Amino acid sequence: MKELSEGVPFDSSFSCTIIAFLDMNNNGIMAIPTGYRCVFAFFQNVQVLLMIGDTMDKELIKTILMKNGFEVILDERYRNCGYRIKISDGTAVFCYDRGTYYCQGKEAEKIKQLLVDNNVGEVLYNNNVFVVYGHDLESKNEIIRILREWKLNPLLIDQLPVEGRTIIEQLEHYIPKVNYGIVLATPDDIGREKHSIKENYRARQNVIFEMGMLFSKLGRNRVCILYKNIDGFEKPPDIDGLLYLPFEKIVSEVREKLARELKAQGYNI
Repeated sequence: MKELSEGVPFDSSFSCTIIAFLDMNNNGIMAIPTGYRCVFAFFQNVQVLLMIGDTMDKELIKTILMKNGFEVILDERYRNCGYRIKISDGTAVFCYDRGTYYCQGKEAEKIKQLLVDNNVGEVLYNNNVFVVYGHDLESKNEIIRILREWKLNPLLIDQLPVEGRTIIEQLEHYIPKVNYGIVLATPDDIGREKHSIKENYRARQNVIFEMGMLFSKLGRNRVCILYKNIDGFEKPPDIDGLLYLPFEKIVSEVREKLARELKAQGYNI
């Protein structure tokens, strides 16, 4: 999408909405919705504030909707400027040729948020796979080797450029660049409940935290937990719908099952 900078002439090819006219002293009242960015420009010698929304193409919108259980019941050309997609709950999504989109209906805000949360743009289908791991280096090295044999690109947080970002910022920056996440849940720590004397093996706290980030950013259908199934190992929190692939000694025990899951998410293996 084209970028506007302060003071440039207004060009009708930009996809934006004028939300405030400003006087020469930049006085004015405006409300900027979450998820939009605003820039200044000139339109017919009047300075205006432009609200530029998120962009997404029609096929990506349809893919996100269908992956989240919505049936597309209408997909038609709309006023020679875009397309209208209607889904099973009655919401209409207008996808304009300029790349912007607009949701209409009772559930419009819900659908818009769904699209925003799942908008990973042109990298939705690529060879990147995010790998979360603890202290079991043998399992980590094995899953990396397997992914590379499949011509996939494993992303590991401690091997990626930092550029001054915190750990949370690193996760927020890199997770949207993948289409799938793999969590290696291995017995690296020992812990117990406050009123119990029984101790159990547990996954590292950073593994549980990063696992939660993956679910938040990718959705549970695009995250797989490879769980080392040994006596005394406390399984990570059991939430309905999570995919666990237990292995006894080596990750290769679940190689075929993992391949099926990745293929289902668009990876070419």
